[in-house]
Amino acid sequence: MVPTCTKEKCSRTGFIVMTISFSILGAALLIASCVVRFDHNMTDKHLGYFNFQKALQSANVKVHTPSSLNIGETLDVVCIVFIVGGVLFLVLGIMGIIGTIFKLKALLITYAVVLLAVVVLELICVILVATITGKIEGWITDSLKESIRNQYTGITGNDIDTLRWNFIMHSLQCCGVNRYTDFRDLPAKKWIMDIEANSIVTGKRIPFACCKVKNDTTCVLNPNIKTSFIEKGCYQVIRNWVTSYSGVLVGVGVIILVIELILVVLGFVIFCTLRKKTYEGDQNRGQIQHFKLPHAHLLQRNQNMFYPGNALANPDYEEPVVHDNLENIHLPRHFREILYDEPINAYDKLSHFQD
Repeated sequence: MVPTCTKEKCSRTGFIVMTISFSILGAALLIASCVVRFDHNMTDKHLGYFNFQKALQSANVKVHTPSSLNIGETLDVVCIVFIVGGVLFLVLGIMGIIGTIFKLKALLITYAVVLLAVVVLELICVILVATITGKIEGWITDSLKESIRNQYTGITGNDIDTLRWNFIMHSLQCCGVNRYTDFRDLPAKKWIMDIEANSIVTGKRIPFACCKVKNDTTCVLNPNIKTSFIEKGCYQVIRNWVTSYSGVLVGVGVIILVIELILVVLGFVIFCTLRKKTYEGDQNRGQIQHFKLPHAHLLQRNQNMFYPGNALANPDYEEPVVHDNLENIHLPRHFREILYDEPINAYDKLSHFQD
């Protein structure tokens, strides 16, 4: 016989499979974010900071240890957001799985409500980003300019902001926030612009980090697109990268949002199903008052006639009723109240009261 998939079984199975997948996604997100945030040696190696160190060494520039930058600290806010998201998805997934398998209504309703709140929050964030994109870009560029203005010191700087800027400009092959003149126009207060070339002190136009060769004096004095990265500002490069992958990012976001909505609906459906079953069970137990008829399974359709005798004459009479070859059947008072003056079809009447 081919097993059939009822509506309840299909809902529970689909819910469990999708929730397990979501839990795995949360665990992967958590692990990856923790690695980026705390294992800076691995991230520095794979994100190219070691190559930046080698470029500085080849140019005889003072090199700081790779741990000086710590990519995880550079992406601190992003890492924390992904860590919190990973933990949330993992915990919610475990709650949903346990609640479904063990039919725990409290866990299921908590899971559905919290996940619904997450979906609403995500929609609000998407709407805000779509409506105030210009302001967000302004906040980002202002923050980057402020970092150059007050913190950037040059190619030999060892503070976190300087290391970030030198690494970004080297890796992305860009210069400044919007254009290479930002270092002089803002200006960068801690950046030493003057440099001695041919016994003449001259002002640098760009930092050494914007040059393809990190000790090229001609490049910092008279930069061009062959010797430097003056053609592009770093913010535009990052923005172009995000735009190029916007289709993929939007697609992944929509898929995650749809899965979350399906899980919310299934969570409420399973919760309502369990609640309905519990209510119906309570109603049935209230009606039959836990009444069990001893040896009721012995009743057969060909042996279903009996006469209660004295039970009708005296409502309080507790004498057992005997019928043919059946053993004594003790009838509680609430059952005797349904008896009539004529013979009763015991099979039909007694079948109601069996659990």
